[in-house]
Amino acid sequence: MAGELYHGSFVIVFITVIVLSISNWEESGYLLYIGVFSYGLALLGYLAAKIRWKNWLALHISGMLGSYIGIVTATITVNISKIPLLNELPILLFWLLPTIIGTPIIIKIRKKYTFLKVQ
Repeated sequence: MAGELYHGSFVIVFITVIVLSISNWEESGYLLYIGVFSYGLALLGYLAAKIRWKNWLALHISGMLGSYIGIVTATITVNISKIPLLNELPILLFWLLPTIIGTPIIIKIRKKYTFLKVQ
């Protein structure tokens, strides 16, 4: 049930990203690329759980966490200019920080839930 809610919410966010980025391309066109990539990961995670591919749990968790990293990155980069003190730091930091934090978590979880037989 939580996965259905997450995916449905992400679809709404994705549609909103498409509309906003196209209507205000000069300022926020980059959000379209983040949105497409993030929704692709959310869809991967959703389908992995629905279809139950080999190693579906690792794919599901990776897709969901990857989509979350994308949405956090977009939210931070759009709003960081409005936060005192943080807006004085380089914007590149906020582009990279969610990925720097999230990627090791994804790697650790994938190792735990990947059931590949190594010969």
